[in-house]
Amino acid sequence: MIPNMLKRNAKPNATNAEIMDALRQTASQASTPDREMGWGIVDAATAAAVITTGIERGPQPDRTVLHPAYPNPFNPTTTIRYELTSTAHVNLTVYDVRGTKVATLVDGTQSAGPKSVVWAARRQGGEQLASGVYIYRLSAGGVQKSRKVVLLK
Repeated sequence: MIPNMLKRNAKPNATNAEIMDALRQTASQASTPDREMGWGIVDAATAAAVITTGIERGPQPDRTVLHPAYPNPFNPTTTIRYELTSTAHVNLTVYDVRGTKVATLVDGTQSAGPKSVVWAARRQGGEQLASGVYIYRLSAGGVQKSRKVVLLK
């Protein structure tokens, strides 16, 4: 848990300087040991994650999730996020609407938890793709999920 004072002092999409200011302000307001974090010490990585994204690290997901790409439509890059329930072999592949594989973004074993990949709309060999609809497919631990993304130029 992040101390409530840090949540009050934080703001979404903060710069590194703003993150440090929020941490200093939180520490200066802590007159007693923090019951959640211990003596006002805040894990900097966790604090930065909450300040910049507004999301605290929590328990592992109870199901494999493939999130919508963002931004979508996109140009020139999009971020594909997914969550794994356990360690598994993961394959994240992009196909065109005809079903032709254009890129493999992930092919290997990954641990449980949230993951993200940035795709720059290029074929496996580096060739830039044309505008259009593409399907990205996640296979992990026997689960398969697909979503579409639109590249606009």
